Amino acid sequence: MASVKRGQMTASPEWARHLRKLGKRWFWKGERRASKADLNQKQKRN
Repeated sequence: MASVKRGQMTASPEWARHLRKLGKRWFWKGERRASKADLNQKQKRN
């Protein structure tokens, strides 16, 4: 397992060679969801 990189919300899993395209798609989809949830949470606080 990889750690969370600077500027990213989620950790990227280890991608097997034959699943790399699919794994990247899942990672970025989760990243977009996490950023939207973070923005919604910040807006609710203010």
